[in-house]
Amino acid sequence: MKNRVLVGLLLFLGAMCIFAFRIFVTPFVIDALILAISLGGTFEIFKMFKHKKKPSSLIISLSFCVLTYAIVLISVILKDSIFISLLLVIIALVVLSAIAFIIEAFKLGNNQYKKFGLNTLLNCIYPSFLFMPIYYINHICEFSTKAAGHDLVAVFMVMLVFLVSIFTDTFAFFIGRKLKGPKLAPKISPNKTISGAVGGLLGGVVAGILLFVIFNYAINLEAVFKVCSINFITIPILSILLSVFSQMGDLFASFLKRKHEIKDYSNIFAEQGGIMDRFDGESFTGSILLIFVLIFII
Repeated sequence: MKNRVLVGLLLFLGAMCIFAFRIFVTPFVIDALILAISLGGTFEIFKMFKHKKKPSSLIISLSFCVLTYAIVLISVILKDSIFISLLLVIIALVVLSAIAFIIEAFKLGNNQYKKFGLNTLLNCIYPSFLFMPIYYINHICEFSTKAAGHDLVAVFMVMLVFLVSIFTDTFAFFIGRKLKGPKLAPKISPNKTISGAVGGLLGGVVAGILLFVIFNYAINLEAVFKVCSINFITIPILSILLSVFSQMGDLFASFLKRKHEIKDYSNIFAEQGGIMDRFDGESFTGSILLIFVLIFII
């Protein structure tokens, strides 16, 4: 318990240092973080498949990680349309997945290659494709005229992804341990309770509103926030959605672990497990926030 709290605190402090570096030095530090998470998470999912002797292509999955960021980076440099950029990422996913299915088709006589293409496709989507939206959120200013010249809007949005997930996970853990009660999804994650889920939802909303108040008033972004439809109505609603999807991401990660009979994806974060144990919530929240960005900010 104490080690879990200590590791969590160290991760939180590390995240704050990264955000400080992002504000005062370069936005590409967040890109580097997401790329590292995607690459590490891809390797963990590959090992998960390997544990159950399920074939997949690590080379294709890692290639998609790198290619995804390359597409985003080129789009940022050329100030291309975010919609064209997203289309190119989807095309890359289709092409690389097709290659995996073609390899499987040529190995039809070999039982080892059954579901090779499907497993490789899943390893491309989870986690790389799901983390990809955070790249775009981190570079809102390059894609949006509303947020142009206001880089702190991008900082706010990226912090929202991470802090809502962190607060959701933390509140769910402590409130669930304190109140206990009926299980949320006993067949998927026996330790999670309904009280913890509600507590996590409360934590996510607290994180979103607190972050909004700091940036809106203390950092004085009220004018640009108004243009971008970021206010006391949208933020609580958005925080609830992010918190819900963060918990869905957590449950999905637990489902995969139970299905493949592993306790943690790795032990890189000691008692907190691996990359996909720690960032499972963020893998789902990024997509929800990108939808908000595409509707209200781009």
